Amino acid sequence: MAAYSIGKCEWISAAVVCAPVGNIESHFGTSDGGYYSDTYSIDAKKIEFHQLAYRLSPTFLMDNVRAPTLFIQGM
Repeated sequence: MAAYSIGKCEWISAAVVCAPVGNIESHFGTSDGGYYSDTYSIDAKKIEFHQLAYRLSPTFLMDNVRAPTLFIQGM
């Protein structure tokens, strides 16, 4: 949620993002935990999934980020 928030809210002054899902569509297709982001789980029709996944993915909001951010991932 922090990764999404820093791209949407300009008033956030700093953030820590731990193991983010940056792209919901690729997470669905490549992760063993991606099943929760399918069309049924996010209440979308199959034809709407690509646009909804794009709109909700933090990766596509990174141009808007102004806050210093610490990313923590893996080992």
